[in-house]
Amino acid sequence: MGFAVAICMKNKLQMAIGLAAAAAMCGAANPETSLGEAGCEVTAPLLSPAGDGLGAVQLMQTPHGVLITARLKGLKPGTHAMHLHEKAKCKPDFGASGAHFNPTGAQHGYKNPQGFHLGDLPNFTVAASGEANVDVFSPDLRLCGGEHPLLDGDGAALIVHGGADDYFTDPAGGAGERIGCAVLSE
Repeated sequence: MGFAVAICMKNKLQMAIGLAAAAAMCGAANPETSLGEAGCEVTAPLLSPAGDGLGAVQLMQTPHGVLITARLKGLKPGTHAMHLHEKAKCKPDFGASGAHFNPTGAQHGYKNPQGFHLGDLPNFTVAASGEANVDVFSPDLRLCGGEHPLLDGDGAALIVHGGADDYFTDPAGGAGERIGCAVLSE
């Protein structure tokens, strides 16, 4: 149980260093090569409720969990929550994505003594420019195959919320409205 986070990398060199560190943590020697199972990754645009592009997210299976990379723009500065939701749907509204990805029936939040949802992710900070670069590694997730894969029959969605997650309150940490949605499917 746990995660590693690298937030707000300012240039491509820092991004390369961050990806190299993630690759080393995941057992790969070269971040340019496939880190996971063949074809087990997904890239999707993050869209606002109005359909405006807010950047892109990529999820990649590694031998030790899932690496989530998000390059975001056009967001309100400050701290935001990000969660994985149970359905690969963003229409007719972001509520179509359902609840948090929670196949084990846990409570919400890393601080909750009764566990956390597999779709719970750490907060991230958006700079004054409205941009954020987020890298999250979760050893508790599977993208493809194995027990409780995200890319099952109905896929999943990555949701960005308008506020921060308090890491405790069930079901969503008081994170506020859903302001960004990315459909994750095969």
